[in-house]
Amino acid sequence: MTRTVTPKVAALIERGMQLVRNGDFLEAGRQFERALQQMPDLAEVHAMRGDARMRADKLEPALASAERALRRRPGWGEALMLRGNIEALLGRLPAAEGSFRQAMQLAGPSPALHANLGNVLFEQGRFADALEAYEQALRGNETTDLHARRAKC
Repeated sequence: MTRTVTPKVAALIERGMQLVRNGDFLEAGRQFERALQQMPDLAEVHAMRGDARMRADKLEPALASAERALRRRPGWGEALMLRGNIEALLGRLPAAEGSFRQAMQLAGPSPALHANLGNVLFEQGRFADALEAYEQALRGNETTDLHARRAKC
């Protein structure tokens, strides 16, 4: 049974989202933390805090937030993608690959997931696999950046 988000928590979440839009990621993370102090079971807010921390280059705390989101909502594709992005930034490329593949299995493939998977495979020197992932990403999203990345394979 889910609880209704209180007006105070909703205001903290909205404030955090506004701070993210303004680029103040550290303060956004603090607002999300305040919301979680009152309602700690909100998986989405754990993910928002993780994203803000990632953008603030607080990668270990960001990973912990992504893991908390997944404990509260197992198999959530967006949180798996967030975890994969953070793992990639931490240089944990095999773990990132696993997170992206798990997200694709549970939430279905997407251009962003294929592109992120391609990046991780590329960084591991697995160019043929990276090329295949980029091709999949391009099928759903023709971008110059993906064409450039694919050309490096």
